[in-house]
Amino acid sequence: MIKRLFFGIMLMMEKIVQAISAIVEDYAKRLAEESIKTAKPKKVAGVFVDGPNMYHTRERLGTKIDFGKLLEFFKRDYEIYNAFFYQTVKEENEKTEEFLKILVNLGYTVVEKPIKRLPDGTYKGDIDVELTIDALLTKDNYQTFILCSGDSDFELLIHTLRKFGKEIVCVSTQGVVSYEILKACDRFIDLKNIINEIRLELE
Repeated sequence: MIKRLFFGIMLMMEKIVQAISAIVEDYAKRLAEESIKTAKPKKVAGVFVDGPNMYHTRERLGTKIDFGKLLEFFKRDYEIYNAFFYQTVKEENEKTEEFLKILVNLGYTVVEKPIKRLPDGTYKGDIDVELTIDALLTKDNYQTFILCSGDSDFELLIHTLRKFGKEIVCVSTQGVVSYEILKACDRFIDLKNIINEIRLELE
């Protein structure tokens, strides 16, 4: 009699537990669906990387940057419309060409500009004009302008894009980024603070 009563109680408890589990599961499902409905969509961003300036940034940080990881870092907060990488190149530089091929495979649109040799034997090459033109021509495709550079030459570009209602995010590090850029941007990301997430791991 007692044994039968015990098993009866156990069976009833099992049904109660199953009913509670079903209620909790249904509630969690509805909560997740509601969260998806109310979640704000990510802003669309265009990424513009000043290759030569990022080289100086890398030297300052004392480590190489994994540009694939950097792109994934941006994707946490933004929908990336396109990522442009601007690089000056010397003729027949196999190391640079291999690096640029890697960038293309990572999803970057690579823009190359030959370095000019001056009469005094020095070299000159910058990508400011190319980056500026592309940023302006494609401005209707993004809401947020992500500039990976600390070069003060981009101050006017930043102010121009802000007139079109763009959010400005600048990416560099202290000691490389100019005061003008720090003052002009809406958000500054210091690569020093995220270096463990974007460091290039050498095999």
